[in-house]
Amino acid sequence: QLPEIDEDFAIDAGFDSVQELREDLAARKAIELVAERANPISVAQAQAREQLWTPGQEPAPEGAVAGGAATGGGKLWTPGDGGAGS
Repeated sequence: QLPEIDEDFAIDAGFDSVQELREDLAARKAIELVAERANPISVAQAQAREQLWTPGQEPAPEGAVAGGAATGGGKLWTPGDGGAGS
């Protein structure tokens, strides 16, 4: 729980309102918590992660399957496509 802060203090600190100041402080605290709990990885593990294909990287390596499921020709089936189950 944050202490009471008046509007003048928030404005003097460069914020438009007390609410904006509180949101900024909460975001900073969240970042600190994430950084505190982060676990470092080895260089080898980081390099291995760089080799993984993820959606949005183009072109996809030959044989890469997004999400671990075969999509048949590289196109993801959706309910409106017809085919299986329709």
